[in-house]
Amino acid sequence: MPVTLAVIGSLAWLLLPGLGWVQAMLLGAVLSPTDPVVSGAVVTSEAVPARVRHLLNLESGLNDAIPRPYVLLFVFVAGDFAGAGSAAVRAFQLIGEAGWG
Repeated sequence: MPVTLAVIGSLAWLLLPGLGWVQAMLLGAVLSPTDPVVSGAVVTSEAVPARVRHLLNLESGLNDAIPRPYVLLFVFVAGDFAGAGSAAVRAFQLIGEAGWG
């Protein structure tokens, strides 16, 4: 998922000149966890062994939960906070607060 995030974010940054790198990576974080609709048919099919269906269902849930920290980080860094400093300062502040919490 992080590789997909980086690829989508890089492509967005290259193809959409109005986006900064933080906004492009936020777009990558939002779009990267999407699963193909076809997996729904596999997870509900009785022809697929129950263990495989369970693992695919579990993977799908993890795939949706993993990007959350990335999305929160990029939203925080991209935000316009008066007097909050540079994007790097805001990123380290968020990481510090998450670590302390």
